[in-house]
Amino acid sequence: MALAGLLVLAGYILACLANDSVAQSGVEDVTFGQIVCRELTVVNEEGCESINLRTDEYGGVVSAIGKADGAASLTNNKYVGSMAIHNKGGEYVFQASVTERG
Repeated sequence: MALAGLLVLAGYILACLANDSVAQSGVEDVTFGQIVCRELTVVNEEGCESINLRTDEYGGVVSAIGKADGAASLTNNKYVGSMAIHNKGGEYVFQASVTERG
């Protein structure tokens, strides 16, 4: 058991010395087969929210936020599906929706 612990520790030290642990540092291109989450936020180079994908027990929302604070969104829940575009003041410029009645 002690030998196994020493081998694990030696492997960790060698990986650190070889700079083989890059999971947390730097930007790298990575391909995933599937990402599972309830909310995903993408930020731009300034750190501002650009894209937001979220879901809850009622449905989901996809939002795209522009640099000038305008936004477009697609929403669905058990009652309605809608598309909306907002100007930088947050006012609706365009909205279309379908309710359970059509």
